Amino acid sequence: MNSAALNAYPLNPEFFMHPKSLLQAAKGCGARLICALALLGALPAAAHEGHEHGAAPVAPAQAGNPRASAVSADFELVAELDGHQLRLYLDRYADNSPVLDASIEVESGDWKAQAQLDGDSYRVAQTPFQAGSRTPLIFTIVTPDSADLLETTLELPAATTPAAHTSRWPWLAAGTTLLVVLALAAALLRRKRGNAQ
Repeated sequence: MNSAALNAYPLNPEFFMHPKSLLQAAKGCGARLICALALLGALPAAAHEGHEHGAAPVAPAQAGNPRASAVSADFELVAELDGHQLRLYLDRYADNSPVLDASIEVESGDWKAQAQLDGDSYRVAQTPFQAGSRTPLIFTIVTPDSADLLETTLELPAATTPAAHTSRWPWLAAGTTLLVVLALAAALLRRKRGNAQ
C-alpha cells in the first residue's frame, strides 16, 4: 500500500501495521506525553501556591508576633511575644516619647519576672506562656517621677503542624519510564524499517 493510500485511509488496519505510520504515531504520542508530564509536574506546585492540601493551619493575622497593649493616663505599653521572650515597649501617653528609666515587673498567676532594659525596649528572657492560651498580664511600672499598674491579656495562637506536601516525583518517574519505552519502540521501528528496505 502506497503512502497516499495510507494517508487516505487512516482507519485501515494496514495503516497501523506500517512501520512509518507506527513511527509517526510514536513521535506524536511522545510529544503529547511530554506536554502532559509538564502539566502534571506543574499541578502540585500550583495547588501548593493556591491552597494547602488537608486541614489548613489556622494562623494569626500575620501582623507578626502575638501582641497585647495597655494604656493609662501616664503610660502606653505594648507587650510582644517573640518565641519565649517577652519584649515590652513603654511610652509616655502624653507625647509618645519612650520611657527608658522605668522599673517594670510583669506577673501572670504565680509567675513573676523583672524586665531588663534592652536598647529602646525592655525584655523578659523566659516566659511560661503556652500556645493557644489567653494569658492575663499585670505590669507594675515605677519611674523616678511616677508609678502605675497596667493590665492586659496576651492571646497566643494554637500550635500548628505543617500540612503534608504532595510530591511530584512519582509522576515524573512514571512519565520518564513511559518516555524511555516510547523511545525504545521508535528505535526498534526505525531498525525494522531499515532492515525492510
